[in-house]
Amino acid sequence: MEIKDDGKTGRLQSDSNAVKIRVRHRDYGQVFWSFREGDQWVRARYSEGLHRIAPEDTFRIAEMAYVG
Repeated sequence: MEIKDDGKTGRLQSDSNAVKIRVRHRDYGQVFWSFREGDQWVRARYSEGLHRIAPEDTFRIAEMAYVG
């Protein structure tokens, strides 16, 4: 999981983050991205239409469980 800022400072929407969120890591797969929006944590996704990282859904800790 990568926790990102709220986008107000520009770090969330950096060019390198826009690339990283769309790439699947060869060893551990898709990275779970999250950032704070208002008073809640949200799961992040890359919106092709907006050309930016956007909230996808509410963050749920249960999604972080790994069953191997």
